Amino acid sequence: MSIKKVQDRAVDFTSYLEGLVDKDNRGALADLRKGLADPPGMTFEMYRYIVPHVEGIKSRWEVNVYYLVATLFAWHQIAWHPSEDQKFSNLGTSLRELIPPESEEKDESEKKMEPLERHFIALLNCHCDDLHEHLKQLFGLLKGKGIAVDYVRLIKDLVNWDRERWHVPQNWANEFWKGNKNTSIHNK
Repeated sequence: MSIKKVQDRAVDFTSYLEGLVDKDNRGALADLRKGLADPPGMTFEMYRYIVPHVEGIKSRWEVNVYYLVATLFAWHQIAWHPSEDQKFSNLGTSLRELIPPESEEKDESEKKMEPLERHFIALLNCHCDDLHEHLKQLFGLLKGKGIAVDYVRLIKDLVNWDRERWHVPQNWANEFWKGNKNTSIHNK
C-alpha cells in the first residue's frame, strides 16, 4: 500500500476511534479493550469495529496493526493532535515525557529510569509478534501520567515495523534519548 494510502487510512481510523470517545460509546470501547488480553486480531468482539476499516488491506501484519492500535487507543484514549506550535515526532517522544525530571535526587531518578529503559529497550528489540505485550506495558505508564500519543504516526510506524525492521526503532530511540545525557542506566 502506498504511503499516502497508509496516511489517509491512519487519519480516518484515528478519527473513527476518537468519535467513539466523543459519542461516549462505552460498549464499543469496552469491546476494543478486550483485545488487551490477546494477540492482535484474536478478540472477535473487535471485528465489527475494525473489519470495515481494513477492507482491501492485503498484508495480515498491517491488519493486525489496526487491531493493536484500536486496543491501545480504547485503553489509553489520550490522542495527540498536531499543531503549529508543537513538534511531535513519534512514540519515543511520548515515552521521553516519562523520564524523571533532573530536579529529582539522582538515586530516585535512577530507580524510576531503569525499569522504563529496560521496557523501552525490550520494545525496540522485539519481533513484531511480541509488540502488543511490550506496547501494553509502556502504554500503561503513559496512561498513568496522562501523556498523549500520536496514533496516526503510531499506525504508520507499526505498519513499517516489519518492512523496515530497524528504521522505526532507531527513530523511536533517537527521540527518547534526545537531549538526555544522564538518563542511561549505563551511566552509573
